[in-house]
Amino acid sequence: MEKINPDTAAWLWIPGTAVDYPVVYAKDNEKYMDTSFDGEGQASGTIFLDYESQRDFSGKHNMKNGSMFHDIVRFKEQDYFKDHQYGVLYTPERTIYLKMISAYYGEALPVYRKTEFATEEDFDLFLDAVIYPCEFGERPKERPESLYTFITCSYEFDDARTYLHGVEIPEQEAREALEIQTEK
Repeated sequence: MEKINPDTAAWLWIPGTAVDYPVVYAKDNEKYMDTSFDGEGQASGTIFLDYESQRDFSGKHNMKNGSMFHDIVRFKEQDYFKDHQYGVLYTPERTIYLKMISAYYGEALPVYRKTEFATEEDFDLFLDAVIYPCEFGERPKERPESLYTFITCSYEFDDARTYLHGVEIPEQEAREALEIQTEK
């Protein structure tokens, strides 16, 4: 991947969805809004890690895109959410197993791009705030180290966004869940 594009940071896969794409990282959030993975002009752009996140996924994270993330919009449906709740983020350093905890639409507000928190309490409040809008959201039993936010355009009103939030889970838990999810 890095031979094709040195900006490659990871590969994201959510079984049973069309989300099976590379994730890139650049010095700003503009470059990949309308540029394909191989550097060509493309209206749908490429999935990218917010430039304020750490490229090695060591902090809190935001990933964005338009049409390539179209299936993210479907996570607002409770049945779809439950059937596709697990995903994998492959990085050069490690494999990150994810469990989605909430999905909803809202305004395109900068607060959803937040990647740093002054205290653990601030992070807990933010976690509560991103779960609250989802009537079927699930707060993790233990405080997660990281929160992964996937953002795409939504069409409920002008400039709406769909937000999908996930947390890292242990490999064994994920493998069992992914096996069931993949069989569906």
